[in-house]
Amino acid sequence: GAGRGQWYFEDQVPFRRRLQFLKPHTQRFIGLDIDPIVLSNLTTTENRLISGNRFPLEDASVDVVIADWVFEHIDSPSDFIDEVNRVLKPGGYLFARTPHKNSYVSIFARILNNKHHVRVLKYVQPSRINADIFPTKFRMNTLREIGRLFPNYINYSYIFTPEPAYFFGNQAIFKVFSKIHKHSPSFFCGCIYVFLQKTD
Repeated sequence: GAGRGQWYFEDQVPFRRRLQFLKPHTQRFIGLDIDPIVLSNLTTTENRLISGNRFPLEDASVDVVIADWVFEHIDSPSDFIDEVNRVLKPGGYLFARTPHKNSYVSIFARILNNKHHVRVLKYVQPSRINADIFPTKFRMNTLREIGRLFPNYINYSYIFTPEPAYFFGNQAIFKVFSKIHKHSPSFFCGCIYVFLQKTD
């Protein structure tokens, strides 16, 4: 889910951009996506288009798979997991960040249905452009589900409550949502940070 690498051009926080910019620190950093826009991504050393369910990578060829805001869009978890298992070297890592299935953001996304996401996000997250909006599925978005789907991995995953990302571009609403984030159960406002290590 590397996309066009929009964070590099649009994130206004230099420190955050430096943390995410892995290209200078890797031998090979390959961007994969089902969207052809990935071929224009400048934050990687090379880019490849996913056709069908198979990753365009050799068996046991990568040390780390990063899926940032990808799990919520996966239609077939079993196909995704088969490909992660195939391309990761023994001892390799899968890192991911995804909304919890029972967070208020995920609940509203499911209520709205995918066909309304573009129209609603225009108001709720005004800085988001249509090219960065994709259908959501939430089929692997709880800690229990991740543990069940990756039984042969050492699992260090946890829930983290970030700052609100959906607040209509309004600072007053941001402050209200920030208080909700502080006083609600972690799953209701949180994201799952996935850290898995392949054991074989």
